[in-house]
Amino acid sequence: MSTTTQIIATVADVSQVFLVIGLYVAWKQLAVTIKDIKLRSAREAGLIAIRQAEKFADEIIPALTEIHTKISGLPSAPNKLERFLPSEIHSSNLQKYKDALERLDNNPDVHDKILALGNKIESIAICFVKGIADEVVVFDTIGSAYCEMIEELYFFYCRYRRFEANPDRMIPYRNTITLYNTWKVRIEKIGFEADKKAIDSIGEKLDKKIKNATTKSTPIKALGTY
Repeated sequence: MSTTTQIIATVADVSQVFLVIGLYVAWKQLAVTIKDIKLRSAREAGLIAIRQAEKFADEIIPALTEIHTKISGLPSAPNKLERFLPSEIHSSNLQKYKDALERLDNNPDVHDKILALGNKIESIAICFVKGIADEVVVFDTIGSAYCEMIEELYFFYCRYRRFEANPDRMIPYRNTITLYNTWKVRIEKIGFEADKKAIDSIGEKLDKKIKNATTKSTPIKALGTY
């Protein structure tokens, strides 16, 4: 092999080494960039969630309070409704549902306020459902209040979500109900786990009392024994 050929081969080997090193450095930089983007995205999603929670406290709750004062309260949902459609209302509650709608129709000002309120709630829900905001960040703060409010407005949602006969048609307030079901299940799970811990704690205390009583008590002798 000539000297020139050896030099070319050596340069090629060195170039491959530098290429591998360059690719490794680029990969590390890309990994750092991706991690940084994820951190910034998570931070931004958290900040958006906090802003939505503030909107809920500053706008949604006062609006519902005002509605309460105008029509002397709203009938709450008789049970958990997963889709908030008229077909889910039990026959025993149909009259209550009709009465609520009549009261709403007789108060056009209140009707407009509830409609505006429903739209604001939907705008908040869509941020969480679509992943724009991190719902986990604010669940402990507004989760229970949100679910209670949606249940309280069930007759309103049933009225505007009556398109189940046509599955191809978009049902209004889809994100509102999706977020409700997500948080409601979580709330029930937390409640179940809390109840289970309480029951386990009571069971442990009873076991301890029984053991203590058994240890301290004098055994009862069988008849005919001394």
